[in-house]
Order: sequence, then C-alpha cells, then structure tokens
Amino acid sequence: MTESEIGEELTSWKNEFSEAMSLFEQAVDKKVLREISQRYSVLKKRIIERSNELKKADSLGRLNEQEKLLLLPAISEVALHCNAIIGSMNKQELSSSLYDGEDYLSYHLSNLNITSN
Repeated sequence: MTESEIGEELTSWKNEFSEAMSLFEQAVDKKVLREISQRYSVLKKRIIERSNELKKADSLGRLNEQEKLLLLPAISEVALHCNAIIGSMNKQELSSSLYDGEDYLSYHLSNLNITSN
C-alpha cells in the first residue's frame, strides 16, 4: 500500500466511526441506542479483524515500510481503544469508544497531513 492508500483506508474507517457517533446527535431512545450498538459492534469486530490481519502479515514480513510504520500502529491503536463490549447498550461506553476511535484516526491522519471532515 502507498501512503495515499493508507490515508484512504484510515479516512474510510474514520468516516464509519463518525457516522455512528453522529447518531448521538438524535434523541437517543432505545431504538437509536440499539442502532448505535449494532454499528459499533460491527465496527469493533471489523477493526479487530483488520488489526489481527495486519499483525499476522507483519510477522510474516509481508508489510511494506509505510504499512508497518503508518497503518499497523493506527489500526492497532483504534482496536485497542474500542473498550465497549460488543452488543453493549451502555450509552457512555459506546460514546466513549466511538469518540476514541474517531479521535485516534484523526490523529493518525493528521500525521499523514490528511484532513477529513
């Protein structure tokens, strides 16, 4: 992957976290909280799978320098900070985990000098 492709992947992840986080702008009733929980659960599973995939590729020597220095740390850090459990209906935990994921992705994108909405 090139640095540009890494930026595109991180931007895509950030957008998904942002979209889920934006649901908190609505009046959060049980139905909305269920939707947030479902989105978060899918995101958490996917980001952990991507992190594991990158770690395995790294251990096999299949990552290029940009992937090793930029993508792997970003994805691993986001996966690490998805603290709410899958299926959680705890508004605070979901909000915190989604915010952290979005924030860490923004941080790594800023290190690539890429800004997103």
